[in-house]
Amino acid sequence: MGYPAKSIERLYRNSMCHTVKFLERNHAGHYKVFNLRGNYFYKVEKFHGRVGLYHMKDHHPPRLDLMDPFCREVNEYLKADPRNVVAVHCKAGKGRTGVMICAYLVSINFYTLPRQVMDYYSIVRTVNNKGVTIPSQRRYVYYFAQMHKYGLTYTPLRIELVGVYVERPPQPGYSIIEWFFLSTLCALRSEEEKLWAGKVPFGKDSYNPSMLSFDTDKTCVSRFVLFRNHRIFHFALRFCFQKI
Repeated sequence: MGYPAKSIERLYRNSMCHTVKFLERNHAGHYKVFNLRGNYFYKVEKFHGRVGLYHMKDHHPPRLDLMDPFCREVNEYLKADPRNVVAVHCKAGKGRTGVMICAYLVSINFYTLPRQVMDYYSIVRTVNNKGVTIPSQRRYVYYFAQMHKYGLTYTPLRIELVGVYVERPPQPGYSIIEWFFLSTLCALRSEEEKLWAGKVPFGKDSYNPSMLSFDTDKTCVSRFVLFRNHRIFHFALRFCFQKI
């Protein structure tokens, strides 16, 4: 579902008041809400304290170490009572929410293949069959499916990233293309700002290794002459699934 909002935001998302009324009317005492929207909080007392917090950055995949705990918490609550239900939301209630719901469906073997799970989610959640569409988010569903299939344990690896080669990068106008590396996927804006303050540009011929671990977010930025940055694209890597 969409974020249970107040003030002006409630006009184009779910209203907190209406959300509470719906859950109390249909599932009183038997619901739990999972908030995936990083840096946006509300009083958990609104839902009688039954709120799970898993902070995820918008338009990014979740950290892999969050997916299994989320699935276990959802499964434990649903199994505790056949009347129990869960409500999962991020901001719009589609991308981040879809990744975690698909991960849960994978964990209970709802379908054999992760692609089937994501197709099912697209059909039941949207009218245009566009559920989890961001490539890195879809890839993390496959990552989680691999871990579940082979009984793998999440183990953060620490590697040395020596450099990145980009073939024929875009050169829009009078701008300079630079890479900035964020050491981990961040949920809170304050954390992201700290990482940007320590950004590491990679030049064409320089050897400038960087020690990285966990899930790493890469951002390619076009730096314009007028001191304005424009984000061209970003992508995420899970190093324990990369061939080294």
